Amino acid sequence: MDNTENREIVNSSIDQVATRSASTSTDQVSVPQRATQENARLFDDAVIRDFSAGWDQVQTVFVDNPRHAVELADAMVSAIVKRIAEQVSQEHTKLEKQWSRGENVSAEALRQIFKRYRALSDRLLAI
Repeated sequence: MDNTENREIVNSSIDQVATRSASTSTDQVSVPQRATQENARLFDDAVIRDFSAGWDQVQTVFVDNPRHAVELADAMVSAIVKRIAEQVSQEHTKLEKQWSRGENVSAEALRQIFKRYRALSDRLLAI
């Protein structure tokens, strides 16, 4: 495979992840009690599989063209970091909207929101 074909394969993997991630709603995620290995993950299994498939492609490139493989690896890591930032930003915005909607938020609602902030913080620290 030449460099153009390799980059197209990796870009395809990145595009699959972006499409799948954009269609995955954070509303479906239950409120984690505390971060554990399982609920600390920011991506669902399908997104992880897509990124892993991209890494498998990058790894095969290394044998014939190590420098290009490193360039592709850089692109993959950049895509992962971008997706993490997007995911965290969406979750933060959602939480902020829940409590900043006015003064008439009950103490119980604030307690639940506080727990969600703690869970998000724990997930970030688990990275």
